Amino acid sequence: MIVNGIYHAKTHPGLEELLQAELKQAGAGYLFGMSGAVRFQAEDEQLYSFLLQSRVLTGLELCLSQPVDITQTDIAALVDSVDWTSVLPVHSTYRVQAFQGGLTGSSLQKLAAEIEKGIERIFIKKFEAAPKAVKEENEPEFVVNLQISVNGSCQLMLEAGGDVLQKRGRLVSPKHSVLSPAMAAGLILLSEWDGTTAMIDPFANDGVLLLEAARFAKHRTPLFEDDSLRMKKWRTFRHALWKKKREEVVDKLRDDVDWIMGFDSSPDNISRIQFSTREARLNNNIRLRVSRPNMLNYPKMKGHIITAPPVDVNLKLLGDFARKTKMSAGGYKVGLFSSIANLDTVVGMKPHRTIRLEFGDRTFSYMEFTIFDKERAARRPATRSGEQPASVPGRKIR
Repeated sequence: MIVNGIYHAKTHPGLEELLQAELKQAGAGYLFGMSGAVRFQAEDEQLYSFLLQSRVLTGLELCLSQPVDITQTDIAALVDSVDWTSVLPVHSTYRVQAFQGGLTGSSLQKLAAEIEKGIERIFIKKFEAAPKAVKEENEPEFVVNLQISVNGSCQLMLEAGGDVLQKRGRLVSPKHSVLSPAMAAGLILLSEWDGTTAMIDPFANDGVLLLEAARFAKHRTPLFEDDSLRMKKWRTFRHALWKKKREEVVDKLRDDVDWIMGFDSSPDNISRIQFSTREARLNNNIRLRVSRPNMLNYPKMKGHIITAPPVDVNLKLLGDFARKTKMSAGGYKVGLFSSIANLDTVVGMKPHRTIRLEFGDRTFSYMEFTIFDKERAARRPATRSGEQPASVPGRKIR
């Protein structure tokens, strides 16, 4: 297998800086950011550390060739540019897939078949035997992807992540939700919530924000829960090192999390979230209640309100929720994620930060607001000129 290769890590457009921060923390080098992805170089120890701590990763591939112009490249020459004998063991199984802009088709499948023939030719010439190319109904050890970008450049990649990462980038319930697990985790990281104070979601929907918040507060990461990576099937995968890195995550886990609260006006939604929390073993860490978002009485404490109203949300209800929040959520920071145009006008608040994010073919805004605590300000004693006002201790949650 290629040692210290170049990897291609994917995420949602707008979350690239968070992905780069995770890579830097793991010690990866030669980071190069692009839309929805970061290229990097890492040794196995750095790579495994990154995978076990990342929350916004939605795909991982090992780069096998340099990017070239598809219109000026012969497929046979592209195949010959890769040292396949160091990538595929001669008695392994593999499949080649071809994508353009994330989509495939019959013409692309023909390109994939041509690449398979080229790989077979190289092995037969050297060993008189070749890895077996298998069809979709069979599960291969290796998956080779021909990725063609929208601008016409193409590159051969080896799939390292697989479905366990790809499902992090998909909607959990496409009918009403606007969040994938990776996007929900990204919003939590963008909000700078530290996981030790209240986190409230008034539009809980399918509960994806609540689940990601509980994982964050408990220091549980996605690949700690499900590490069925494609690369674990590679014969060069270092299982002992992976186990060692996984034990480092275990040492950081915590159980005493009970300050994450979710509300929704639909009893059916709450029932679905309860099922999801039990399935994820987070039912003791998330409090749920049926309630309209404009009828909430927020606990008198510091915390974050992070929410993503459903795509069919009533704008009047959203405005009522904002007015109620301004009245009774003093001291809270609020983060709203929505594709609604002029969201700040709808909620009647001026954001102190706005971040543009992309999901699918839509552009979303993540707006942050701070709710001024009028009661606390009124209780604060007046000071003489030059004196510092007495601090008001915040209520800690245990």
